[in-house]
Amino acid sequence: MVWKSLIFSCITTLIVSMAVVAHPLGENSINQYLLLRIQPDGLHVSYRLDFAENLTAIEMRTLDADHDGNVSDAEQKAYLADHADEWASRITVRISGKERKIKVVSVDLKLTPTGNGRSTLLILLDVVAATDPLPSGATSISVVTGNYDHIPGWRECAALAADRFWIQDGNKQVKSKLLDQRGETAEKGDDWTVAFICLAPAPSTRPITVP
Repeated sequence: MVWKSLIFSCITTLIVSMAVVAHPLGENSINQYLLLRIQPDGLHVSYRLDFAENLTAIEMRTLDADHDGNVSDAEQKAYLADHADEWASRITVRISGKERKIKVVSVDLKLTPTGNGRSTLLILLDVVAATDPLPSGATSISVVTGNYDHIPGWRECAALAADRFWIQDGNKQVKSKLLDQRGETAEKGDDWTVAFICLAPAPSTRPITVP
């Protein structure tokens, strides 16, 4: 129940942030959100791409394949089948410096009308990395996303730790943490990299050395 509560709390935080922030860098931006879940069977990543109105209109040229003004279930499935592996391929996960293979678990999309015949597009991509058991002890994990890094947008990342795993937060260990929250302009164009530490078994009070 604690784990489910943490997931609900963290997801709620991200959703609220999305609603409040909207598209602060304008109608030509793409917001990106990650929720990293550290579990015994690997690192699970919930990745969200939130396209503002102008970029949604561009994607609609492909999404609405027959250009009839409606997006059918078949068109959605075709669009996601064409793009899911490409989006996933630009997510790089390294655990203790070793790159891990990414596997797509699920992908979906939502179109939300904003008025005047316009919409925003939200991509919901869930992947898993390192399906082998995660190592015990101090472990560094870094995630880099290379999708649309030349396009401005809000960037946000949170992490959750399950079971005996913990996230190092300064001198203490926590179960959940907001790792990153920032706006990026097109001129900056940096890849999004986050790093954190997971511990198993229970946290100790001794200093932690990250490999």
